[in-house]
Amino acid sequence: MTNVRKQVDKLFAKYPKTNETLELKEEVIGNLEAEIEDLESGGLTFEEAARFSIGKMAKLDVLIDGVKFIRINKVIIEMLQWTLIYTLIAWILTIPLSIFDTVRRTSWILLFFVIIIGIIYFAVYFIHGFLLKKSVKVDLIKIVAIRKFLWIMWSAFIIIKWGMVTALFFGSNIWFRHPVSINGPYEFARIIIMYAIPIITVIIPLLMNKLKIVIEKQGEDGSFET
Repeated sequence: MTNVRKQVDKLFAKYPKTNETLELKEEVIGNLEAEIEDLESGGLTFEEAARFSIGKMAKLDVLIDGVKFIRINKVIIEMLQWTLIYTLIAWILTIPLSIFDTVRRTSWILLFFVIIIGIIYFAVYFIHGFLLKKSVKVDLIKIVAIRKFLWIMWSAFIIIKWGMVTALFFGSNIWFRHPVSINGPYEFARIIIMYAIPIITVIIPLLMNKLKIVIEKQGEDGSFET
């Protein structure tokens, strides 16, 4: 039955080597060996029985946990919609604080992105019927790994940015052990805003969270409605 194991190994080679996948592979091998023996007892040669049994296993995607099928056009539209929503919320939050130069620049940048993303979204929405409708396979395990990586990178970015802001405003106080002195509420608000502005970048990992949810919703069990 060595040939059976080799053929099954080839079928599973493109899938992630998780415990569930390895257990499924052994289960498939056991079932194939039993089926081949039954077919041999029915008069088929080993080669004929193996070819028939393995041929039925050519499509494993629906059995592998984490593999989903999605329609690209629908995922693109939904992700553009969420990108627009997140960016619009961030822009609205910056409007009342535009009296500060840093926030004003950030607000204009966000408005620019809102306009561009909005144009792209409505353009894609009206022509989505011409976009690629083919179902494609997505490895949800890789999406989760990328999401985790983005959250780690974002956390590191925030820590570095907050460290830079702290050094800018309080570096000399910390170095020379002087008490911190803040000149009035305006200065206090400016410091708080300098800490808050980098948090806007949380949009990026949040979008990856949303992508995972969209894929799970639209690719449930390998099915997808048009």
